[in-house]
Amino acid sequence: MKEKVMRISINTIVDSCPKKGVASFKECSRCPFFQGIEGLWPEVKVKCGFWGNSRKLKVSLFVPCSLKGKTIDFKTCLKCPLHRGFYGFHDNNPVVYCLLRGPFETPEDKIRLIARIPFF
Repeated sequence: MKEKVMRISINTIVDSCPKKGVASFKECSRCPFFQGIEGLWPEVKVKCGFWGNSRKLKVSLFVPCSLKGKTIDFKTCLKCPLHRGFYGFHDNNPVVYCLLRGPFETPEDKIRLIARIPFF
């Protein structure tokens, strides 16, 4: 039986942008002070030239989780038994694949699905 997975966009946030405070990676990359990135995803840092010299700013990754009903950290999502991979960091459009297909009508539906998933 083939699993049906849901494709969920990963939110990339620059926490300490000197101009906006909190900015998305896409907004940051369009800024005139953007000087590139350093490192590999998911531990990438943005180089910002706002202060005259290049400073490294942390990029946080968040995923809207249907199971928990809130936004969670990307690394927490990787540990979930419903996680089925990720893709798209190469073109700055990352997504996560999740076995959970969306909101449930009753809490019992959610429990039935989770009971079928083996926890490693």
